[in-house]
Amino acid sequence: MAHGKDIPNVETLTGAKTLNIYDSNEQALDPGGASRDITIAFLSNGRKLNFYNTADAAGENLVIKSPGGTTITTINRGEA
Repeated sequence: MAHGKDIPNVETLTGAKTLNIYDSNEQALDPGGASRDITIAFLSNGRKLNFYNTADAAGENLVIKSPGGTTITTINRGEA
């Protein structure tokens, strides 16, 4: 039986997103027309999270942030 964290999340965003411990390890996200902040609301303790930016236009970035709001990385269109 697949665990929820093993099933990819495919989503078009309309605003910022916060990931919690129950969210999938695989995130295929379309920023939906603007750059979006993705906050990881937990310490990973070795958990590997994979992000894919599925934007259809340049300038739509995924800005990955720590629980404290510090930018960890920015993922451009077509990047993982």
